[in-house]
Amino acid sequence: MQLLYFKENAVDLLKKQDLTANAKYYCGDNTWIEQKYPNRKLLLPFTKVEVPDFELKMDNGINDDFDNMVTLYENLKFLTDSQASDERLWSGMAHTIFWKYMQHRWPLPADKEKRNNHILNNYFFWNSTKAVFLNGLSRLWWYARFTYDESLDDHYELTKYICENDINGKIFPLLSCTFVNNKDVFKNIIKAVKKYEEDNNIKLSRDQFGELKKYLNRLSGKVFIDELNPNDIYNKICERLTIIQESTGWKNDVKNIIKSIPGDEFSLDDIYLYEEQLQQLHPENSHVREKIRQQLQFLRNDGFLEFIDKGLFRKK
Repeated sequence: MQLLYFKENAVDLLKKQDLTANAKYYCGDNTWIEQKYPNRKLLLPFTKVEVPDFELKMDNGINDDFDNMVTLYENLKFLTDSQASDERLWSGMAHTIFWKYMQHRWPLPADKEKRNNHILNNYFFWNSTKAVFLNGLSRLWWYARFTYDESLDDHYELTKYICENDINGKIFPLLSCTFVNNKDVFKNIIKAVKKYEEDNNIKLSRDQFGELKKYLNRLSGKVFIDELNPNDIYNKICERLTIIQESTGWKNDVKNIIKSIPGDEFSLDDIYLYEEQLQQLHPENSHVREKIRQQLQFLRNDGFLEFIDKGLFRKK
């Protein structure tokens, strides 16, 4: 497989000068590039190494992201961070060998007013210091780069975790923390959060990830996070997430509902009346009743209530 990259003046031409005129071409084949610019050599071969032929999955949208991260990273692992940060390489591949993938994974919006932004964001680097994690192709490589861990039996265990945990809503915001430019720090943070969730049988919400991000930003102003070992990072994150859990999340929401119920005794059915409200607070969870019962167990262990009979409880 021959990798191609755009010359710098080609990126400027397609990204700025001719973007609006070319937008309509991003929902068909890619022959328009040579047809429209027959006398310009826009693309050059990237000939550093021989790359075996490979394809990216494109039938299941976001559900293919994990497999595609592994495939792309395994085949292009030879790229240096500098090369993998070059817009010319990813935009060149997006317009050539991975054009069909881009058409399926990032189809052109029907709304013409949104098309330019869509093309800039997915086919080029645009409007963000973390553009490599937004571009339709480079994001696959960079997420794998930041989570690949040879110390784990499954080197892509953390990659799978972030793919199953709302990359755009939870994981990407963490990247706005300046200290996670260090991939090892980012990896240790993800390891710590993953272990905390497993140890406590929970899934953190977007809001809780947001609170964790705020804490990490404050922490970075007090200590050099880059110098903390994984155990130190884990302990600090566990301590903070425990506080976050006490003020937000399922347990706190169920606790507040119980406080609002008149009297000292209540039934499981009384709590179920708030099922829709809890679903709205936690849209990522589709097993609300099971979660309610779990939180009642936790609240009993905390001494907040006691079980007096099947489905009956007393506040303490």
